[in-house]
Amino acid sequence: MWWLCGIYREVYLFAEPKICLRDFYVKTDLDEEYKDSDLTLEMYIKNYTGSDKSVKVQASIISDTDREIPIGESEQVAKSGEQTVFKLEQLIKNPKKWSAEQPNLYTLVMAVICDNEVVTAKSYEIGFKKVEIVGEKILFNGMPLMIRGVNRHDFDPDNGWAVPEERFIQDLDLMKQANISFGDKKTVMV
Repeated sequence: MWWLCGIYREVYLFAEPKICLRDFYVKTDLDEEYKDSDLTLEMYIKNYTGSDKSVKVQASIISDTDREIPIGESEQVAKSGEQTVFKLEQLIKNPKKWSAEQPNLYTLVMAVICDNEVVTAKSYEIGFKKVEIVGEKILFNGMPLMIRGVNRHDFDPDNGWAVPEERFIQDLDLMKQANISFGDKKTVMV
């Protein structure tokens, strides 16, 4: 691996409110029949205000048909200078499952409310899937999974991590010649 210093891609700075959603973690856990799913959301709220504040969080998911499914809400005191964890849980009945063939996504919408004002609102796309190892098999939503693929690194011998567009296109052309297929945003597993 080549180690180069400096900024090699575009960057931007933005400011969050003094009470902000610092991080979040979503877990979907399909049941044994791969039908219903427990959804667990942990929201990490940081209070930079200098005084303790009562904070409320709300969350829901929105389906591709614009049906809103509430996950829940919680309220607690966020101590000054500390991070407070809010945990919401909900059983989601028969959600559309995510797979490479059918990339069903839901939009997770999270809101942080302080002094009856929404101070932060964020959204993120999530999917319902279960990956597990049973014996020597990898199962994806209960079905055996065969993994085939390539590993491509964004690196250029002349320009380091700042890969010029021409080299990127050259790499893609070589992959096409080797019969490597490409997926769009919704067919790439994250």
